Amino acid sequence: GADGNTGGGLMVPLLKDDLPPPWLLHAPTAEAHRPHFVLRRPADAILVDILGSGFVPTRAGNGAGSASPLELRFPRMTAVRYHEPLCRMLSLTEYNRLGRLATEAVAEAEAEAEAARGQVVAAQAEAEAAR
Repeated sequence: GADGNTGGGLMVPLLKDDLPPPWLLHAPTAEAHRPHFVLRRPADAILVDILGSGFVPTRAGNGAGSASPLELRFPRMTAVRYHEPLCRMLSLTEYNRLGRLATEAVAEAEAEAEAARGQVVAAQAEAEAAR
């Protein structure tokens, strides 16, 4: 199992009846969503850069589990940082803050665009009425 006592290798299988290791908080438990392999030791993790097209509400349900109310839409790995220390990793708190700021900025931009559209429509109606 994931206790790290099953030989060498970076990853270990997480068998159907195994609980996720304690360092893997909020791991999904539903068969379709749960991890089937986990890192033997979190210190062996490799940092990667992930890019998404925005943040959307997490679709956690049916045992999917999530540590954040937001997830990246269409995530893709853009770089592997083999030699970066783990202390450079984004924390969950930082991730949530960035996600909240990004969604607030999008909502604000959409509200401004809607207000501008409303002003254009009002100006057009005013011009029509003046004719």
